Amino acid sequence: MSRGIVRHIDALGRIVIPKELRRSLRIRENDPVEIEGTEDGLRLRKVSALKGLEFYAALAADCLGRRTGCAVMAADQALICAAPGRPELEGQALSEALRETLGEDLFRREEISFPLTEAGFSGVGLCTAPIRHLGERYGFLLMTGEKSPPPESALPLLEFAADLLGGLLGEA
Repeated sequence: MSRGIVRHIDALGRIVIPKELRRSLRIRENDPVEIEGTEDGLRLRKVSALKGLEFYAALAADCLGRRTGCAVMAADQALICAAPGRPELEGQALSEALRETLGEDLFRREEISFPLTEAGFSGVGLCTAPIRHLGERYGFLLMTGEKSPPPESALPLLEFAADLLGGLLGEA
C-alpha cells in the first residue's frame, strides 16, 4: 500500500500541499478548499470560488443566452459552474487556451472556433467578463456563438451581469 507524500504539520497547524498536486488539481493561491474529517482521516477538496452563486449565475447566463442567442456560461478559474441548457458542460475543466486568456478583462475573437473545455467543447467567437468582489477576481461569465461570434451589443450586458454576480458574492 502506497503512503503517498509525507508532510509535517507546523506549530500553527499548517501543512503544505505539494506543488505537483496543486498543479494537477488546479489549486491556486487563495483558492478555497474544504477539509472534512472521515473515518480514515482527512479529505481535502477544492471548492469553487463561486460556491453558492450557481443558481444566480445560471439565471443570469440563461437570461443573457435567450436575449443574445449565444451560449453563456459561468466559470471559476478552472471549471464551468453553470451552463443553462448544456448540463453536460457543468463541472468540465476549462481549456488551457481559455485559462491563459482569462487574465484579460473582456475580449472578443472574431470568426474562429475557440476551445472552451478540455473535453473538446468549442464556440465561435468569445467574450468574457470577470466576476469580481472587492477587487478580487472569482470567476467569469463566458459568451460564445455556435456559428457566429456574439454581437457587439452583448458586451455591456455581459459586463453588467458579471458585476451583479460580483455584488452577490458579498451576500453569500
